[in-house]
Amino acid sequence: MRVLLVPLGSSGDVNPFVGIGVAMRQRGHDVTVVTNAHFEPMVRQAGLDFAAQSSEQQFGETIGHPDMWDPHKGPALFLRFCVECLAETYERLASLHEPGRTVCAAAPQAFGARVAQEKLGLPLATLIPNPMLLRSVYVMPKSPLVRAPAWIGPWGNRIVYRLLNRRFDKVLAGPVNEFRGSLGLTPARHVWGSWRNSPQRIIGLWPDWLYGPQRDWPPQALVTGFIEYDGLPTAAVNDADWRRTVDALEGPPIVFTAGTAMAQAAGFFAAAAGACTRLGRPGVLLTQRPQQLPAPLPPTVVHVAYAPLTELLGQAAALVHHGGIGTAARALKAGIPQVIMPMAYDQHDNVHRLEKLGVAREIPRERFEPARVAEVLRALIESPGVAERCRLYASRLHNTDAVDRSCDCLESLLTG
Repeated sequence: MRVLLVPLGSSGDVNPFVGIGVAMRQRGHDVTVVTNAHFEPMVRQAGLDFAAQSSEQQFGETIGHPDMWDPHKGPALFLRFCVECLAETYERLASLHEPGRTVCAAAPQAFGARVAQEKLGLPLATLIPNPMLLRSVYVMPKSPLVRAPAWIGPWGNRIVYRLLNRRFDKVLAGPVNEFRGSLGLTPARHVWGSWRNSPQRIIGLWPDWLYGPQRDWPPQALVTGFIEYDGLPTAAVNDADWRRTVDALEGPPIVFTAGTAMAQAAGFFAAAAGACTRLGRPGVLLTQRPQQLPAPLPPTVVHVAYAPLTELLGQAAALVHHGGIGTAARALKAGIPQVIMPMAYDQHDNVHRLEKLGVAREIPRERFEPARVAEVLRALIESPGVAERCRLYASRLHNTDAVDRSCDCLESLLTG
């Protein structure tokens, strides 16, 4: 079988696809990852084939844009980037597609894969990385873009979703349907609301205890679980460096990361260093953009450019981060509490779900200051109840079969 994987976004979006790709290759399949050129070194280091559908320059300009992490402006900016990738994604898939032996798994915003399914008959599974993107009118997400009081109920939530779909389709519908027309396809309706997802299979990459099946989910939707793949650095990194740096600390550190795509985290890391000083605890600032760090760092706070998050968090006392679902999953598996400063996209919804589990606390961006971060960290780390909840969910993430179940779903697209 030839397997084509089409993630689109940051490392947190790409890593689960690469993890599935490694497993599919171990099953004997040919695997090609079709994504931005920025990730070519990582993909090839994982032993997978690679095809670019956008340039390193496009990626850098998008994640470096000042509106990228604005909760209201960022989503439209990101969707415009996705539309720019549409034609090239389709062309790559068309050139790689071998009818009868090819399947595809794509992110919901990889619109070229959805067009290839319709035009070429390419079997397609939509892989959804976070709960917010698999909608239900019975469980509304928490987001600055979706402000719906609980009392409006399912009927009111449908209206909210309809308005949100119209907002996104103002960005998407024109260019998507123009490209479809060039291929002889009729215009698609409800591009963001429903068309983006494959009618064959939708796979949610989280466990059902975080967000389980709903009455109004499409019949082809299921959840398999978190995909545990930490990725590889996109540049040469000496693995011994981070281990030596972390091992030299006295006691379990607090780890801080604002996400691999975040280029506006100077305030986050300044507050991180200050919080560690107030607590008298060691800290690890994890970023590949050292220009965001305060200078000089306190003696007990160190910078690490790259470390496998699963291994690093296994030595940590707590994690402070941006709310990405992959990062949160690693902290759940490590059994440590989390402090989250959400900024945009799915991050507000993720922290809401983690707070309900009793393992995390949110600090809004405008209140993310050393004293507040230290106060919340101290309360979480010293709470026996939080420790018990962290152990409970860590135990649920050991010996899971999420990767195998996801691979089985892809294979079934051809075998039935």
